[in-house]
Amino acid sequence: MKLRSIILVLSVSLIACHNNSNKEATQEPFKIAADSSDYLPDHNSTHLNSPYDTTGILTQLLDPDSIVDNVAIWRPDAEAKFNMNVSEDGNCYTNIDTIIKFPDNGWPDYLVILTTYLCDSAGEHFGGHSCAVDYGMATIVKNDSSSEKREKVSDYKIYSFKRDLSHFGEYGQGAKVSVENFGEDVLRISDQYYGQGEEGTNDSYFSITDGDNVFSNFPYSSNAGAYITPAAGYEIAEHKLTTLPNKNGPWKKLKIDCKDTIFDTIKHKLIYKEYTEFYEMTENKNIYERVLK
Repeated sequence: MKLRSIILVLSVSLIACHNNSNKEATQEPFKIAADSSDYLPDHNSTHLNSPYDTTGILTQLLDPDSIVDNVAIWRPDAEAKFNMNVSEDGNCYTNIDTIIKFPDNGWPDYLVILTTYLCDSAGEHFGGHSCAVDYGMATIVKNDSSSEKREKVSDYKIYSFKRDLSHFGEYGQGAKVSVENFGEDVLRISDQYYGQGEEGTNDSYFSITDGDNVFSNFPYSSNAGAYITPAAGYEIAEHKLTTLPNKNGPWKKLKIDCKDTIFDTIKHKLIYKEYTEFYEMTENKNIYERVLK
């Protein structure tokens, strides 16, 4: 079934806590550099007095013209005009949606989730069905994260930033965010969508190391609401994700247990299909691909 990435969201709190207490850094994260996915303005310093200094974070990341009620108002460059929500006044309106704290000795120390909304001339969010929200993320680490000095350092710095992961949501609302462990930690952005008889959920997983969309899964999808009685094209799909150990590297193998309900046009009745899919991280570690088992 062809699915649309339209999402209904539940708002999330500003500060969340990730409790993967055994997590250790396993590879060097990408650093702020002159790269197409990194958009840190050219400041002399990226230091912060606190990882919860929202004004400092927004200033360092976006170099806004102003910050009003914790919303950074900034002028988009050509790429942002093409990829992101640009409001009626020609500016982008970005706030910090969530700050996730990682356990001690994990990496990073904090993960910042940013959201950019489409606004009218008064700065109010548009609420139309097709009004999605842009998501970005940044990592914050202690200024000196070496183990022997970790407890002595009091200030922080922004380590990496990707301002436009993708678009999620509808009606001017956002999505649920959480951190999951696939061997490496990943950011999960979980959507719900509905409309014209279709409904479902979509989970997108992003590498915290480099912001790549490494996997997507649709736990539930249905177009049953578009039918008075089941007929050709009717489909309900349930796809449950679990992780499995992987001897080939740190990234776990993914297992999807699938149960599909479809209408058989020959037998003129509903039939049920159950099957399992397996996925492994590719050699260049930027996306999961389906494997035989």
